[in-house]
Amino acid sequence: MIILCIYPLDQCGAADILDVASHHQGALMRRHGNRELVEHAELQPTKAALQRLNGQLEARVRECTAELARANRLLRKKVDENARLRRQLAQENAYL
Repeated sequence: MIILCIYPLDQCGAADILDVASHHQGALMRRHGNRELVEHAELQPTKAALQRLNGQLEARVRECTAELARANRLLRKKVDENARLRRQLAQENAYL
């Protein structure tokens, strides 16, 4: 959900802007032509924790992907070996 609140900055002081950011968990502001996000201070530790957990999750995904690739290579080798043995068995049965 996106909620847009417009306040006339020429009539608001810094305390008013910080009150808006506090009540809305953040505010996107434009200062000197650049947009800046002012967030509630309580969000910063949560965002840091989310970034840390996201990094851990990405590392686990990479590990699992590598493990699956190894298992897939091993399975392909087994399938190839099985096919070779079946051909060899068919040849031996034909000889007999």
